Amino acid sequence: MDGILQHESIIYEGIKRPTEIIRAFDRPASDKTTSDQIHDLCDPENRKILNNYWNDLYGLFMRKLSQFITETEVKPDEEVRLQAMLQELIKVKGLLALPEGEGKEA
Repeated sequence: MDGILQHESIIYEGIKRPTEIIRAFDRPASDKTTSDQIHDLCDPENRKILNNYWNDLYGLFMRKLSQFITETEVKPDEEVRLQAMLQELIKVKGLLALPEGEGKEA
């Protein structure tokens, strides 16, 4: 099923979650390295990867949402896919909201 966890990564019709995001999302909240990894996403190179992922996922979500709205018959798993993509978009948006370079001063 596209958009559902597939072993250690998430794949939405060929759009694969970057490993930088996997490391940040898949750590326990109490783990000190989590904040370090999230701050690493503020690095300009990693932000570009994050931004490209956001754009790809957003485009796919909008296309799927349009299909969902206009089709008379909806596949049973389509609702789950849309929900999974929306949740992913919300998570990525939260990372994009972090100021560039946050946490780099020590």
